[in-house]
Amino acid sequence: GSQFFITFKSAAHLDGKHTVFGRVVGGFDALTRIEAVKTDKEDRPTQAVSISGVNVLVNPFDNLDAEMAEAHEREADPAAAAAEEKAKRAAEDAQAWYNGPVERPKQLREGVGKYIAAEHLRYGAPAAPPAEGQAAP
Repeated sequence: GSQFFITFKSAAHLDGKHTVFGRVVGGFDALTRIEAVKTDKEDRPTQAVSISGVNVLVNPFDNLDAEMAEAHEREADPAAAAAEEKAKRAAEDAQAWYNGPVERPKQLREGVGKYIAAEHLRYGAPAAPPAEGQAAP
């Protein structure tokens, strides 16, 4: 079978690895139903998902000249292209993957567990379970 990605935002980490061949401009209700399909441990859908038809609304070659010029600029100045790519990825990483913004957790300390509130931390060995018939402390 074929594999492709439908992303809800830009995914720069896929650039250069996969071909972008379209953009969703409608039918988001169908995407919501596809997204709700459960997947197995290998991230494959547990029930068949098929797309029975698509409509091409924009000629993908309309912007070819501008894209080629941009590619030549990147080749001419690899350092500037790398800096631009780094900034682009940082901006995308700051975006939420879903529709609403995600509140970043507050860092409470340094190191492992830096986002866990002190009242949720256990220090030392866990307490022994209560003996049969006794209430937990």
